[in-house]
Amino acid sequence: MLALMFGGAVSLLAGSAGSAPARAAAPHAVPRATVATTVGASADCTIFSGSPASAAQCGSDPSNDNLAGTDGSGNLYRAMISFTSGLAIPAGSTVESATLTIHVLGAFGSTAATVVDMTRAFAPGVATWNTYDGVHPWLTAGGDFSASPHTVQTVSSAGTVSFSVPGLVQPWVDGANPVRQLMIVGFTGTGNVFSFANRASVNGPVLSVTYEPPPPSTTTPTTTSPGPVVTTPIPTPLPVPKARHSLHIKIVMSWTWRGALVRLRKVTTGTMPGDTKLALRCRGRGCPRRSDTSASGARKVRRMLKGLAGRRYHAGDVLMVRLTAAGYRPESARIRFRNGKKPLVS
Repeated sequence: MLALMFGGAVSLLAGSAGSAPARAAAPHAVPRATVATTVGASADCTIFSGSPASAAQCGSDPSNDNLAGTDGSGNLYRAMISFTSGLAIPAGSTVESATLTIHVLGAFGSTAATVVDMTRAFAPGVATWNTYDGVHPWLTAGGDFSASPHTVQTVSSAGTVSFSVPGLVQPWVDGANPVRQLMIVGFTGTGNVFSFANRASVNGPVLSVTYEPPPPSTTTPTTTSPGPVVTTPIPTPLPVPKARHSLHIKIVMSWTWRGALVRLRKVTTGTMPGDTKLALRCRGRGCPRRSDTSASGARKVRRMLKGLAGRRYHAGDVLMVRLTAAGYRPESARIRFRNGKKPLVS
């Protein structure tokens, strides 16, 4: 029996995953036209580990280009880009596509340019490698950002480079991530770096988004609360299953959600047989690029489960978990994420 906790509620699952509950058809559904919008960056900033207290490349001088990668001594350049103004997408919209476009001016070597979302805003003109506003330190020097990349592009020459980032923009629309800023980092060895035009240039960074607006309201407005929004992870220990031949593995998941976005904050696991195997499958537009993964051996299984912490899922996504071990009954769980509600476990 696989024991999973979600949002403080206990669900016990025995045997294989059951069939998904029937979804009621939406009669007279009227397709809504998508809307396209393109905005330029409202601010940009390069920080440099080789000069950790300097804000010289943080947008104070329009002639400074943005940089990402490493210099010949292994010091890191990271570029931060803000879209805090101009991106007026109604709350409740569904992002169909989002593309960040930059114009590379020159490159040394080949850099794996990686886009990540920032979790703390930088202050234009004064941010440094050590501080986000010239005074107060980042939680981690070099900027506070999610370690899960949204997209990676190899940059080795001048020209236009585009990054697909719908999973980054959707939380901005939902309000789940109020920091409408991103970071471009380069993780490819010493001396691989590229420059790209800043926002003051005609070729500055732009963000193009296509979205489906929310349906018009057909209900009478009320003063009642729209329902709870979980913002603080609440871990709940689960009892160990007693069924014969079950794996007796306890999994505790702590998560928060807001609207259509669900974020898994922490995963803890109990003891398990040494030959335990884990298979994870995710289906939906909020799933990571590698949606099917597996691990063999208790240590790798535990590491993979804990590695899920920080991942975000979108309403409609389905996460499937399967655990097996020699001599034990296979255990499975199917988790379907819903808009503004607890995930449905079967």
